[in-house]
Amino acid sequence: MQFAIKACERWARGMELEFSPSKTFGLLFTRKHNYEETIEKHRVQIYNTDIKMVTQMKHLGLNFDKLLNFTEHFK
Repeated sequence: MQFAIKACERWARGMELEFSPSKTFGLLFTRKHNYEETIEKHRVQIYNTDIKMVTQMKHLGLNFDKLLNFTEHFK
């Protein structure tokens, strides 16, 4: 995953753009019970700043959670 983020950083630099690390979040979709341990193992960075991992997020009006069951969205 880090390789893909580095590719995005290179693309942004070429387009004279920059991503905001403080507004960037990661969400790992998994059904594993040890979620905290799993996200520690898959830590990623953008511009040498750790991306904050979350258990749910809202994107384009949809609420996503780590299990992809959308229960928060339908409340």
